[in-house]
Amino acid sequence: MRGERNQLEQRVKELEDCRATCTDLQERVRSLTDVIAAKDQEIEDLMQALDDEEVQMQGLTFKIKELEKVAEQKNVDLENLEASRGKVMKKLSVTVSKFDELHHLSANLLAEEEKLQSQLQDQDAEISFLRQEVTRCNKRNSDEIHELLTWFDMNIARVVVHNAYLIEVLEIPAEELKNNWAVSGTSIAPQVRSLRRGKMGS
Repeated sequence: MRGERNQLEQRVKELEDCRATCTDLQERVRSLTDVIAAKDQEIEDLMQALDDEEVQMQGLTFKIKELEKVAEQKNVDLENLEASRGKVMKKLSVTVSKFDELHHLSANLLAEEEKLQSQLQDQDAEISFLRQEVTRCNKRNSDEIHELLTWFDMNIARVVVHNAYLIEVLEIPAEELKNNWAVSGTSIAPQVRSLRRGKMGS
């Protein structure tokens, strides 16, 4: 009887120990469950954060691609500007060269204009002098022509009177006097015409 009691006590003690162990295990399971739940929440938070980071990375990737496109377009624009700048500088160089040529040409033209102006002044002075000379010569020729014509008119009158006297008094044939007068008139007429032309030209 005593042995059975001891066995029962021993069994009870084992059960109590087993209950204590179960309680400990339950506490540990509860604790591990709480830990696992916390870890699951942490993992869920991390996954959410990862999703947010992924969305943010996608947005950044899109922005990076857009910025790369903008940078590429800027590079193209810069290359075009450099090419345009080269053309502008070339045109500017040509323009400066043309300006220098025009400036040099303008200086030459001014010098030529001054030279021509001096020549024109000399020619004007010469023309003025020649006009004075022509006026003086015309006046002298006019006076000489007038004197010659006066002399010629007087001598014609004398010749007419003389011929009339020769015909009436000396009875010289009129035909002979006419021939002599024709010869004399032929030699004098060109000189008279020349003098008349000179007078008319003046």
